[in-house]
Amino acid sequence: MKRLLLISYILCVLPFLVSCENELVAPAGATNVQTKEAYGACRTYQYISKTSDVTSYGTAYKDIILVGFREGITEREKQQIVRQSSLYKEIVGEVALDSGPITLVQLKARSTCADVEYLRAQLQRHPDVLFANPAFNTQDSEIAWIGLPNEFLVSIETGTQAQLEALAASTNTRLVFSLSEELHLMSADKNSQGDALAMSNLFNQQAFVISAEPNFIFQAKTSGTGEATTQTMLKGTKQR
Repeated sequence: MKRLLLISYILCVLPFLVSCENELVAPAGATNVQTKEAYGACRTYQYISKTSDVTSYGTAYKDIILVGFREGITEREKQQIVRQSSLYKEIVGEVALDSGPITLVQLKARSTCADVEYLRAQLQRHPDVLFANPAFNTQDSEIAWIGLPNEFLVSIETGTQAQLEALAASTNTRLVFSLSEELHLMSADKNSQGDALAMSNLFNQQAFVISAEPNFIFQAKTSGTGEATTQTMLKGTKQR
């Protein structure tokens, strides 16, 4: 009798265990997002300039995700984190930025833009992951893809640094360093009000900001998979 009761209990609990496998902890800035189905739609990414010109990057590139890990984490620990996803294929390289290194994570073949959004959410719930950002296709014949890191450049009017610092505090973004009194390198992570692209859009809405642009990473088609470089290239690259 006890054995029958135990089997019945397992059968009753099993559906709940299976459903829990697909549950996610919502990343910072998200609301009421807990299941894989909530990430089933592909997000469209846009940049809105200071003059309200819109550059569309389309949906996430299905092969690469750009991941920032906490300082001091080892390569072995990085591997252990990304291997938890069935979408993961391999770590293919690293790009050094002023705000810290970015790890290039390649996804398995036949992954979709919806898979990218799901994996981003999975990674960003991990305490050792600072951010997980997408890459995008490009129509440029010499560039394989462009990636969204955590950095964005902000140009401000003279004498408004206090306003910039207040905006950084309210959006939970960080001033990495200042190239001059007017030009500043900022960064955004999973705890910010949005990623570097969203923060560029938001900063461009502020009266004291002259311009804000993401500091894109890109990979030439002639280079190796992990041989990416960085450049603020928004105005020079035509998107779909």
